Amino acid sequence: MNTYLLTFDQATASRTAVVAQIDGLREIANWMFFFDNAVCLVSDESVERLTGLLRERLPETHFLVVKLEQSKRGGWLRQSIWDFIRSPKPVNS
Repeated sequence: MNTYLLTFDQATASRTAVVAQIDGLREIANWMFFFDNAVCLVSDESVERLTGLLRERLPETHFLVVKLEQSKRGGWLRQSIWDFIRSPKPVNS
């Protein structure tokens, strides 16, 4: 499983709308919002595949998807978020 960062323009989509769409994608095994417009996604899919799936479901939304590499990240977040990023797991594990 890989962890991806999805950020989106709140002028083009609400958090509720994004949640409704990512909840409906079986390719996204788990997710966690940590800012109003930023969510970590857990998936085995590629950045390109996730981008295509999100573009289909959120055609009017401006967004960015980035794979989070374990050795190339930093910031100041709650420990629970770092744990989620370090050990991506599907919902049922």
